[in-house]
Amino acid sequence: TADQYRATVQEEEDICTLAAADARELKESCEKDLARAMPALNAATAALKALKKEDIVEVKSMKAPPEGVKITMEAVCILRGVK
Repeated sequence: TADQYRATVQEEEDICTLAAADARELKESCEKDLARAMPALNAATAALKALKKEDIVEVKSMKAPPEGVKITMEAVCILRGVK
């Protein structure tokens, strides 16, 4: 009947409304996280662009670079798309 159909539609609408609210919360959370991360990414990109060939050659010449240098070079490789 029409009343049953209306009730079913209302239930589905309520479910969708809750799902939309959850999605909005998740989106807002992600946007906040992204806003916090973007300055670091922009700074890293700027620093990467400032690297000179001599800087890379110096690191390559190290037989056993310090752990901090290794981590930094891994990040440079990731940002440059080097495998």
